[in-house]
Amino acid sequence: MNPAIIDPTSGPQRRHLSVVHPDPSEQRRVAELLGKASRTFAITIPMLPQPLRHAMGVAYLLMRNADTLEDAAEHSRERRITMLTRFSILMRGGDPSTVQAFVEAASDFDAEPDYFEVLEATPFLMEQLAAMPQATERVIREHVERVAGHMAFWVGRHDPEGCLQLDRVRELEDYCYGVAGIVGEMITDLVSLYDPSLDRRRVLSMHANAVDFGIGLQLTNVLKDSWRDAQQGRRYLPARFVRFDGTDRPGSLRPLVEMAMHRLDRGLEYTAAIPYDHAGIRNFCLVALVLAAASLAAVRDREDEVLAGTDVKIDRATLASLVSEVADVVGSNDRMRELWAQLRAPGLAGTPPSLPAVLPSVG
Repeated sequence: MNPAIIDPTSGPQRRHLSVVHPDPSEQRRVAELLGKASRTFAITIPMLPQPLRHAMGVAYLLMRNADTLEDAAEHSRERRITMLTRFSILMRGGDPSTVQAFVEAASDFDAEPDYFEVLEATPFLMEQLAAMPQATERVIREHVERVAGHMAFWVGRHDPEGCLQLDRVRELEDYCYGVAGIVGEMITDLVSLYDPSLDRRRVLSMHANAVDFGIGLQLTNVLKDSWRDAQQGRRYLPARFVRFDGTDRPGSLRPLVEMAMHRLDRGLEYTAAIPYDHAGIRNFCLVALVLAAASLAAVRDREDEVLAGTDVKIDRATLASLVSEVADVVGSNDRMRELWAQLRAPGLAGTPPSLPAVLPSVG
């Protein structure tokens, strides 16, 4: 990153002051890594304006590395906890040799090739982090460390054979908070740094809904992948309700689909609180919500297949269509809510509550 590329204060309308723009080659490298780490975030993060896009990309990739360590079931829980702890310590600071030593220690982790490439890129990601404005760097370090700490806790809940069984719905919610609710808090902090002039009522509304936003997205992923996770010894859905043994009755997943959708409703209100002139940030949020809602509808409509082990994914044509629809409505809260009502899984109780009209557009 070139620290000399700084936005000047060009007049009284300038809001994003003293922000460092990343070098184009570094932007491209982060984009390449995002493409390997997540189909959804590879679509949504590029919608953000710079330098927020670069900060969010680096932050997500660091979170992805913590997730790779957590998922390494071929290693003992003690080894994974040790590596997650080392990763947490990196977030508090460390010279390049410490970062490189961490990467070498993780070299035997059996991750998917794309995920392993992101893990090997930790020195590059830490360099990008260190070159960001101090406040941005501090927010990312703090939240990534928190996520890694929560992941270490849940790894510690695995039995000696490496299996995890959550017993209560509340535990499922706690798990989703630790790996995704915190991400919602981080996104809100980064957006607030990107535009310090945001009306504080809007910022409060975003903070009030940030955790639910993140939990809703994670619950969606848990439901989509629940059969496969269960076969690999990670049973996030309480076994007394969902067993994946052929005895599950129709509608077994329905209450959890409802729970996830109600969390996503709060994500819609999070998005509605973002001023219209931040179209890229609104797009980033709404695309993620819409794709999650479509996935939940698929889980509900094809529940028997999900329980039998079929992967439920949104095909590329549907994905492109949904992204296009979002672009058409993102500039209006009313149109955004209309689209949400169309996409929201039918028959679920409740409708998204409305953000008070008292909050004016900031711009």
